[in-house]
Amino acid sequence: MEEYNEGHIPNAISVPLETIENEAEAKLKNKDDLILVYCRSGRRSREAALKLIEKGYTNVIDFWWNTGLECGNCENNKRKKKYK
Repeated sequence: MEEYNEGHIPNAISVPLETIENEAEAKLKNKDDLILVYCRSGRRSREAALKLIEKGYTNVIDFWWNTGLECGNCENNKRKKKYK
């Protein structure tokens, strides 16, 4: 939660990797919605994206924390990877 509080994409929903098994379906109700998964380094976001896919989510993108998007608290980076 500390990382989320330091800055996040506006309207982001925080589902930490350590709670994703139990909280994903309660917080992410539509398994066909676009889900951008990101963290500061990319390691946890990769694990989280794969767990979501295992749970049946169909539109998951590992979007790393530093994306370069024009959003309030984001920093710059060029990495993103879509899983199907």
